[in-house]
Amino acid sequence: MRKYTASLLFLLAGTAFATAEDTPHAVPHEETGVSTEMATHANPGVPVETSDSWDWLPTLDWDFRYKQDQPNFAINTTIYAWHFKPDLEWYEEPLNEWTWGVGFTYELHRGEDFIWAVNADIIPYDSTRDFAADIGTSIQWHNPVVDVGAQFMVLYKRNFETTWGVPVGPALFPYLHREFDYFALRIYWIPPVRAASDNQVIFQVQIPIGTTGGY
Repeated sequence: MRKYTASLLFLLAGTAFATAEDTPHAVPHEETGVSTEMATHANPGVPVETSDSWDWLPTLDWDFRYKQDQPNFAINTTIYAWHFKPDLEWYEEPLNEWTWGVGFTYELHRGEDFIWAVNADIIPYDSTRDFAADIGTSIQWHNPVVDVGAQFMVLYKRNFETTWGVPVGPALFPYLHREFDYFALRIYWIPPVRAASDNQVIFQVQIPIGTTGGY
């Protein structure tokens, strides 16, 4: 009797182990905490939705011309700075006017009346032959011929240390903006608030490379 009982228990144990091995493991569902297997069995024929942890990142649809009904993303190319007083007594040589730089304009909103964007630029060789960089936001109002806007930014310039003791400071630059199909021309005016050498206009070309989803 013991022999038959032991054989029966051994057979039942082997069957249970084989069943456990053949059963697929349940994968937790990312959003609800319910396993994928359980969710599928609860709603047969309905695909299980999964979330992507990178969904919060901004999207970009490539397109190399401006879209008037969608927010655009453009590459900024700073080219030239025209100074009202290019020769200053306190500076050893004339101010540099070929202030080549690169950056971007990411539009958050484009409507019938205005455009709201995030802007950033890097100029390795600015008017005083030094490194400069800025990041900020701009708002631009539509007009029939040329748009008018203002850009508020945090600006890095090493010669700010002589005025404020730190190389970083706030700035507000008004500008004119004219769009064409494949590029835009923007002209900033830097008023002589801090120093006479700041009085200048900066010419920048913006090249669209796509549309954004906006916010």
